[in-house]
Amino acid sequence: MLPKKSRIKRALYGELLSGSRFIHSPHFILRQKLITSGECAVGVSVSKKVSKSAVTRNTIRRRVYALVSKYLFKYPNYLLLFVAKKGAENIKGKGLETEIEQLFSELR
Repeated sequence: MLPKKSRIKRALYGELLSGSRFIHSPHFILRQKLITSGECAVGVSVSKKVSKSAVTRNTIRRRVYALVSKYLFKYPNYLLLFVAKKGAENIKGKGLETEIEQLFSELR
């Protein structure tokens, strides 16, 4: 699980949403913003459009946080927001890992 200090604070969401780049994959959108100082911070957003069940939304969120923690040391000055698309609840294990890896490989 990703430590709380590595998660995006509520105050930074506005900054991230205003001027960020998008990277798309079949099940996620990655919003990225390069910041001048600070550590990498990550957020995961799963709306009710993806699943009405809170259990399913939280499961998606936990899976992404667990995989993202492997890549944070490579990208120290980024704010990252993973937004789940419909169908994200169906991807698991190695498939999810390769998709997250592909999103990180496209960071600039």
